[in-house]
Amino acid sequence: MISTYYTNLYLRITQAAYAIIAFPIGTCLSIAPIFLHLQKGVPIRTVGLLMACGELLGIFAMKAAEVSKKGFIVGRPHDLHLINFCLAVSLVLIPAFPTSTWYLSAVAMILVQAFNSSSKPVVGESLYRLGVMTQSNPNKVFALANMWRRIGNATIGASTPLVYSLEPDLSFYAIGTIMMVFLVIMMGTAGRIQGAFEEFQAEDESPKKNDQESTKRKSIISNLYRFILMENDKNRLSLRSKENIVYDHEDKAKDVYKKEGKESQSISGLDHFLIVHAFSFWDAAISRLPFAFLTIAISSSNKLWVASVILFAYQMGRAISQSIQVWRCTPFVGYILNGLALITYIVLVTYLTFNPEGELWYIPFAFAGLAETLPIQQYYLVRLYNSFDDEDDMKVRHAVKASHTGTGVGSMAAFVVTSQIYSRFGLKAVSYFGLSVQIAKILTNIAIDMRCSRKSSGEVHDVELQ
Repeated sequence: MISTYYTNLYLRITQAAYAIIAFPIGTCLSIAPIFLHLQKGVPIRTVGLLMACGELLGIFAMKAAEVSKKGFIVGRPHDLHLINFCLAVSLVLIPAFPTSTWYLSAVAMILVQAFNSSSKPVVGESLYRLGVMTQSNPNKVFALANMWRRIGNATIGASTPLVYSLEPDLSFYAIGTIMMVFLVIMMGTAGRIQGAFEEFQAEDESPKKNDQESTKRKSIISNLYRFILMENDKNRLSLRSKENIVYDHEDKAKDVYKKEGKESQSISGLDHFLIVHAFSFWDAAISRLPFAFLTIAISSSNKLWVASVILFAYQMGRAISQSIQVWRCTPFVGYILNGLALITYIVLVTYLTFNPEGELWYIPFAFAGLAETLPIQQYYLVRLYNSFDDEDDMKVRHAVKASHTGTGVGSMAAFVVTSQIYSRFGLKAVSYFGLSVQIAKILTNIAIDMRCSRKSSGEVHDVELQ
């Protein structure tokens, strides 16, 4: 069925966009620190501060994308096209400036981080809508896209240090070119959907008989076109009236919840803080912790190929974590993943404590990527609200968007603190810091589960957020 084809096509393209758009930030996290340090002569502490500035600017970019109802800077879907273009250009500009103007390369890196951050709510919103339209679980749709993103990051993490050892500038130019090619594919897909929409409009105006199957096909394509491509159109309200479209998939999902007798519940201020802000903060902090120092530390012994292997394993750990959460997204799975990551940091601390001059300290980082469990955050939100009506559905979506701020702050804190600790106190201090962050994340998860259990049994009665 052509309507199903276009809906699933746009869903896959959007999921792929979430992965491809991560290529520039993966390149920056893998080799931009060592590039600025060795090629431009920037001190490690300064590199960490610059990366923190990128995350700070990214927070403002994310908030701008979250509050925009029509699109980020430009209307949908062209905001995603603009982000893709800006990421490609910024990445290419990093090696383009001479050493005397290293600060311009730093600005380009910061712009990559900022536009990468703004892409999260833009793509996340599209994934949510497409998940509803295709009757898919939005949590799993996002987790699958995130898995693809981590696999892409793993590929970039493994390849860019190797390419860097051959030619420091090549990775930036190659990834920028890939981004431009994907931009053409995205715009071409949007054009095909627009053509299908115009085609069925022409059929609707023809005297041909419109059977039930044809009407359903037109409704789905119209939903896709108007919901995703025409939300910024000034005539969207008149189009709704003219077509009299009913969003069948979303209504059916709501009916299921209503038949099961699920009612709207309130969410307390403490619940909101723990799930939306604390959970995302610690998840981002532990996920970004290695990037500020790992490549530089390993390359100090002239082992860039080792850095490639470790970064690949670390990013694949993040991808495996996401794939597990696609299969089963529950707190039990989260505790297993976080427990494995906790063991890796305990091993790291133990190794550096008893063998401070050891050369194999980096091996535990190959397994530390399992600690990324952000999709479980949506599980907690849905469990607390326990509803699928319009009001609570929007609250969950806004809570997920608000969590991007915690992610940005956590990443910024990781870059600043880790780079400063490494440059001043060395690897052993970094290992203790990583262990502390991982423990804090697990304690936050425990607090959230205790709140959820008490709320389910009716023991929690807090003031509802306004």
